Amino acid sequence: MPMSCSMLHEMKKIEITNTKDEVAEIIKKEIISGKISSDDNITQNFLAEKFGLSRMPIREALNVLVQEGFLEKKSNKKIHVVNFDDNTIETYVKILTSVEVDLIELVNSNPDNKIIFDVLLSEYNAVSLKEKILLFHNFISECQNDSHIKTIHRNLINGIFMYCFNYTKFDVDKVYNNIDRIIHSILETSFSRTEIHEMLLDSNNLIMKNIFTKDNA
Repeated sequence: MPMSCSMLHEMKKIEITNTKDEVAEIIKKEIISGKISSDDNITQNFLAEKFGLSRMPIREALNVLVQEGFLEKKSNKKIHVVNFDDNTIETYVKILTSVEVDLIELVNSNPDNKIIFDVLLSEYNAVSLKEKILLFHNFISECQNDSHIKTIHRNLINGIFMYCFNYTKFDVDKVYNNIDRIIHSILETSFSRTEIHEMLLDSNNLIMKNIFTKDNA
């Protein structure tokens, strides 16, 4: 069904300086909170009027959300909200973790990648624990030579993971401890795929398991 004003009651007109990314973030929050559901059709005209913007930034924001997996384009060119539930998050965590373990294995097996990884880690000491967690997830793809691999991982990270990282509460210390152990295993060439998979799965679960919790930050 078409979206109504009541479904987007918190979406006020925004300043023209706001970007497509800010529009996308607002719509994303409405999807996760359930204020926009999988029964709703998304229309550019309605959103443009609601935000007080032209259709161009709205179209760009919707394309971002399609790329990140929050929306999907149907064969009739209509845009629908993707249904999210606990099973979706569980599957997403498993896929992301498997991809990242493979990336870590590539870093560990390629001396050139490890050199780049060492250089990237020079940024690591000057930031907070939470920022270190995000840097790690960026590092493991940024030190790859294959741009296609980087794009695959970036698309995975930019979706549900980044929403949870930015807006949900999780045990930063516990996640960081896992990440720190993984980094040491890479630097010391003591790679154990099973152990790294367990630590990374635990970390990604901790970050994303509270996506539907009402009292998130």
